[in-house]
Amino acid sequence: MNIQYHHRAVPGFTLVELLTVIAIIGILAAIIIPTVGKVREKARAAQCVSNHRQLAQALILYASDHRSKFPPMADKEPGDPVVTGTWWTNRLVDGGYAPEGKWRDRPNGAIISGIFVCPLVQNPSWYGGIAIAATVADYKKSLSLDRITDPSRIPLVGDAPVLIKPDGAHSARPQLTNYRWWGEDYRLNRHSGGGYIAFVDGHVKLYSETDLLNPDNKVNILPNLDASTWYDK
Repeated sequence: MNIQYHHRAVPGFTLVELLTVIAIIGILAAIIIPTVGKVREKARAAQCVSNHRQLAQALILYASDHRSKFPPMADKEPGDPVVTGTWWTNRLVDGGYAPEGKWRDRPNGAIISGIFVCPLVQNPSWYGGIAIAATVADYKKSLSLDRITDPSRIPLVGDAPVLIKPDGAHSARPQLTNYRWWGEDYRLNRHSGGGYIAFVDGHVKLYSETDLLNPDNKVNILPNLDASTWYDK
């Protein structure tokens, strides 16, 4: 007995169908990938704002324990020999006002993790990207909290301008000021074209790079290093 088997042909994808599927996948990717990127950027911005608030609170607590005085940026003048543990970051960590983090150079106060860091500063090579404002602290000088009459207008900490090095590392300033150190092209545009500032009253606001770094701009909330009238001598 001769039995014949009949095989049903399995239908495959036509070239048109395959190209259609590929096109749909491409469209979905084009929609999803930017959305995911924006979600990540917003999450990092929210973390940066939280870091600013925590640092502002730490500095207020420090001042309340030290006769209303904020810590100076450093207990030395530029060019002086290194004095271990005398930067504002050291004072906050050693005094228990801020959590311990990873240090790039502890004697020079260079901390590169924790609440001292802006999440958008990539591979920090020195400081973490959030700096104390020149309005309240400089070398060997600092402002007294009780001298501030309008805390909503005095910057306390903020996103520091960074210099992007050839290897991609970000070198951030230790102090927030519109002064162009050494004439180098420091940028402050990592958060939607600008940076965050935390004020003495605790609120945090986003400013454009132009508003922060252009001394001729009407906003001009950051002083040049020569504007020392705020400081107690």
